[in-house]
Amino acid sequence: MHKEWETLVLNNSDLGTWEALLDNHCLARSVVCMWAEQAGWQAHKFGLRAHGQLVGGLILATRKVPGLPFHLGRISCAMVGPDKPAAMLSALLTEVERFAAANAIVEVELRLRIPTTIPLPGFESHHEISQVLDASDYRALSTVDHTYLVRIDRPDEEILKSFGSTCRNLVRKALKSDAKIAPAADTALLEQFHTSYLAMCRRKNIAGQDSRCVIDGMKALIEKNRVSLFLESYAGRIANMALVDTLGVPCYMLGTQTEAAVNKEVPSHAQALQYGIMKFMRDRGKVLYDLGGCEGPEPQKGHRNYGVWHFKHGFRGEYVDFLPYRRKPLRSLMGPLLNLAHRLRGDPS
Repeated sequence: MHKEWETLVLNNSDLGTWEALLDNHCLARSVVCMWAEQAGWQAHKFGLRAHGQLVGGLILATRKVPGLPFHLGRISCAMVGPDKPAAMLSALLTEVERFAAANAIVEVELRLRIPTTIPLPGFESHHEISQVLDASDYRALSTVDHTYLVRIDRPDEEILKSFGSTCRNLVRKALKSDAKIAPAADTALLEQFHTSYLAMCRRKNIAGQDSRCVIDGMKALIEKNRVSLFLESYAGRIANMALVDTLGVPCYMLGTQTEAAVNKEVPSHAQALQYGIMKFMRDRGKVLYDLGGCEGPEPQKGHRNYGVWHFKHGFRGEYVDFLPYRRKPLRSLMGPLLNLAHRLRGDPS
């Protein structure tokens, strides 16, 4: 037990307090955790309690190594801070490593979406988290996630004026064309989303998420108010659709044009859809909106993802680096073997 907090592995009796933590913490995430479970990872919830209240926690996803009596661990959601985030993370990781020793988990990887180039409350000193991880032998990898964050805690016109001129003009054009932007309560629309999404992936020659991740998993999260499906429509016909993780800093996860928009049967201005999402999230008390990742600060012509990158850049959000991925072998003799396995699989290094 840490001197300030009680650390524990949570069970079903803690579900209510865990759900409340997810709903209110700025670092909560839902979609990436669901995707891990759909890919065969098992989720274990760890909590920090102070004076009987759950004040922090993380999700450890584990998966068995094929053909071996060992498991790998991955942490993509750690709810620490805003006060003493580094100390909270240290206490949680100590509990994770106790759990790992008892459950044949030979490695833990961290993929924490904690920004290093823009302050969130409590994370102005993110370097303290890095120091804790260094001291705990979590080796920094070369892989770093990036995104654009847009400030949305301001009036409609100020949000709009913060966009680049082309993006702003396309939004105004859509609004003059009577675009309707709204969340959809009907989860049956996920079938249409997935069909359109897979068609888009084929056009771009990229791999897409399967129905378990886009239909089954998202349906469950929508029913829990953890994800919202947003539509851009004209006279009842849908042009664009977007799935947004609404926990923590709301994050754009997946989007697609419908067949009607591709065939130019309806107008299509995905910038207006994103603008509508930003207003919706602001009205629910959110301060920032995460455009869901990018490859760097400025779009590079010729890049395979230039179109999406250029689209996101048009909103002129602040470019953000997150903490690099980190990895720690928990059994020293397994380290070289695990490193070789990661290289062969093309994992982050």
